[in-house]
Amino acid sequence: TLAATAAMSLLSAAGAWAVMRSVEPRRPSPGVIAAVGAGLREHLAVASRIRGYVVIDLLLAVVIPTQMVSIVLSDAGLTDLVIPAIAAGAAGIVIGRLALATAGFRGDARRIVIGTTLVVAVAQVLSAIGIEGGWITEPWGFVPIILAGSACGAYAQGLLAGLLQQEVEEAYRGRLGAFLVTGRNVLVSLSALIAASLAIAAGGTVLLLANAAAIGVALLVTGGYRPLAAGRSDA
Repeated sequence: TLAATAAMSLLSAAGAWAVMRSVEPRRPSPGVIAAVGAGLREHLAVASRIRGYVVIDLLLAVVIPTQMVSIVLSDAGLTDLVIPAIAAGAAGIVIGRLALATAGFRGDARRIVIGTTLVVAVAQVLSAIGIEGGWITEPWGFVPIILAGSACGAYAQGLLAGLLQQEVEEAYRGRLGAFLVTGRNVLVSLSALIAASLAIAAGGTVLLLANAAAIGVALLVTGGYRPLAAGRSDA
């Protein structure tokens, strides 16, 4: 697995280099960069809805797990399920993004994000119950749960990223995108570290239930993702 991943990473890097080497980079002056950064801060200070989108986006990076499956299954002694579960998680991401690409950004964004994140929470609770009850010992018992949770998590995060792209003014889009990528990566790493520590201290089942509870806390803190209430689009 590691060898295949390394090979794919090298191929991806080589492909990116081959495509980008012909692109002439634009190097804005430090003054331009500072002005864009200051403008973005002012823009977020007055654009409360976009600020709310950013907060929800970063919250989802924390509460929607990306590296939890192997920790939980290893803790439960179900190492034979790790590879099928990881494959199901990857397939779920593909399904979620394809579903979003097909459906577009239509409908009530708030209800969609509430519904999809609740599915993620329910998947975690069911996984905890199944592990404790002993009925998750074969791939058929665990893979469908992971597939559903992963697909819904990918849909929610993709939808929010798309809404941010629609709402933010073009002048600040790149700067905000860079901030969000950095913020997501840092928060995902921190949440993975916390998850591993919690699994070591209290076990994988407690980790699942704590993550499901964190989704409930995110709902409460944001007022049921209230900033998304006006997030309708027919794009």
